[in-house]
Amino acid sequence: MAINYGDLSDEALLTALEYADMEPHPALIRACVERRQALTPGLLAMLRQAPQTLMQGLMERWDRRDPRRLRTINAAVLLIEFRELAALPILAEYFRHKAYDTMHLWLQFYLGAYGPPIIPLMLELLKDETAYVSGRVAAAYVLGEIAWNHPHERARVLEAFYAQLPSLTDEGLRFPDGTIYRRRDYVDDSRCENCPCHLFSEHCCDDCIDEYCYENFDQVELWTELVHNLARLN
Repeated sequence: MAINYGDLSDEALLTALEYADMEPHPALIRACVERRQALTPGLLAMLRQAPQTLMQGLMERWDRRDPRRLRTINAAVLLIEFRELAALPILAEYFRHKAYDTMHLWLQFYLGAYGPPIIPLMLELLKDETAYVSGRVAAAYVLGEIAWNHPHERARVLEAFYAQLPSLTDEGLRFPDGTIYRRRDYVDDSRCENCPCHLFSEHCCDDCIDEYCYENFDQVELWTELVHNLARLN
């Protein structure tokens, strides 16, 4: 028997969302959107409970298919749909930690809906070298989407992207930590094809640069996202 979500109480709607899995029923979403003001406090509370949800799942050994594993993400998606500003500092904190990498992957495709107001928060996350890499990659993705849809914001986004990349100098590649690696005068395509450094120079890198990349794979993952966005925006 189909559920008439419009007849449910606010609390029952939140409970239904908690067990809705990765694709909540459209009728449930419509009912939640229609009660935006009434449900927002409960959705924010659900979002804040992400650490408890994570711990509960571990303690109770939830099955991988248990829909409660996604309740925080479902709450976040609705709050983003509502453009709820109170959700942003909570999300920004989660995006700094590895434990919420699934959230990073899912929500990066929604956060651009906030538009320019989210740029300062995403720039701060992008520049935070203590944050987990998937959160910084997500920030780069979100900034790229906003810069694409709001051309007047491109200048500051592009400036931030370039600041995170190695620069090609007469001495070689200068990495963000100040390390410089000598550039070669020829292309060795037997190695260069699989080395991510070719993203930053037409010349193949030395073995030492290969070593830098493979020892700092997370950093290279971020650079790759940045370069992809630069190619799109320039």
